[in-house]
Amino acid sequence: MRAATGATPALNGFSGGTEAAFLCRAYGMPMVICGPGQLADGHTVNESVAVAELQRAVATYAHVAWSLLG
Repeated sequence: MRAATGATPALNGFSGGTEAAFLCRAYGMPMVICGPGQLADGHTVNESVAVAELQRAVATYAHVAWSLLG
């Protein structure tokens, strides 16, 4: 994220469940769960994501893809 946007990501624990736990075991590699928005807003009636956060996410995902694919 820092390389793509200049922003420093917040590092937090996550108490929910994702596929990452299964993928870590299946492929023996660490996983990172990341994305725009606030966890407190997830799965609520008024769930939303700020446009600026979405733009940062797109830039970050594109940077990661290009870095991995060369």
